[in-house]
Amino acid sequence: MGFSGPLLLLVLALLEIAYVKYHKKEDVSLRDSVYNMNSGLIMMWVCRGVELAGFQYVLSNFSFNIVNSWSVPLQWIFTFFAWDFCFYWLHRMHHKIPLFWKIHVVHHEGEHFGLSLGMRNSWYSSLSSFPFFVGLAFLGVPMEIFIAISGFHYFMQFYNHNRVVGDSGFLEKFMVTPKHHRVHHGLNPEYIDKNFGGTFKIWDKLFGSCQSEVEGVKMVFGVHNPIKSENPFWGNNIPFMKDLNMPIPNFDNPDPAKLFKVKDSFIFSGGILVYAFVVYYIYKEVEWVGMQQASLFALILLSTIALGGISDNKLWGIMTWIGLSTVLSVLFVWTYKVFDPYALSLFSIFFIHGISALYQVFKVNNKKQLQSIEIK
Repeated sequence: MGFSGPLLLLVLALLEIAYVKYHKKEDVSLRDSVYNMNSGLIMMWVCRGVELAGFQYVLSNFSFNIVNSWSVPLQWIFTFFAWDFCFYWLHRMHHKIPLFWKIHVVHHEGEHFGLSLGMRNSWYSSLSSFPFFVGLAFLGVPMEIFIAISGFHYFMQFYNHNRVVGDSGFLEKFMVTPKHHRVHHGLNPEYIDKNFGGTFKIWDKLFGSCQSEVEGVKMVFGVHNPIKSENPFWGNNIPFMKDLNMPIPNFDNPDPAKLFKVKDSFIFSGGILVYAFVVYYIYKEVEWVGMQQASLFALILLSTIALGGISDNKLWGIMTWIGLSTVLSVLFVWTYKVFDPYALSLFSIFFIHGISALYQVFKVNNKKQLQSIEIK
């Protein structure tokens, strides 16, 4: 889908947020939505490239060339259902095998069901997907068919996270729908480890994991003992840091001197901006090589982490964001002569966003100074 795919997901997620918030008058957590949108996108995009490179390597060197000897229509039909079958077991094993759950738990920590939750993924999800799809490479599924089919199924999974559609009518009988998938995200005992299917219900029915929504039971989303941070860096890495006995920040009792709180609207606009940079990165990926690509990747990754720090109300987050938006972004544009209209618009908005953050820091500091004078 190129860069148009992620852009479409963003537009649809924003439309749903607006519809739910202003039309249905329901609560929408903007900070949670930002985490969802930026939880894994830039790192996951790179890992997706590694997954596809591995698939192509196996296809070129170890394939039995079975599927690619069939007629083209049969190749598409087989891959369409075989991919969904592979995903079912991928998904089920990501709930059953501790190592894979450490990756998948990022997706389930979202406590608000909606389209943005469909974008919430681990940095490493594509790497852990490879063992479950590599069998298709051994069978000889052509790369272009694998990419196209996976893109379709991933979009269906994104759609199945929406909170607008209630009942999908006759589709409920054989397809995974938002109503069916809500159960999978339920923290209620009745719903734990149920409904692993991606597009079709048949796998859940065949392997005994199908569960309907229980009438009268209020759905609760999330996980037990979630990581108490809105920063994707911690969300993606703390499960592994615990195993390595590495020091983990105390999110329950932070140092008040190191805190700085901003409005949710500031974080939300920053989240959209970071996502727009990812779309631009994907758009330019085939043109840029070497340090230019690496520098933009680093700028996006650091901005994602800084924004996570801001969401956690950390002073270092807002200061890092200011530095990235007002200094490094200008250096990037100047060094690499990035003067196309889309880039200039993005970097200009990023710069202004950083200046507004700087103004907020000065405003708060001046207020503290005045309070100190009054106390004296």
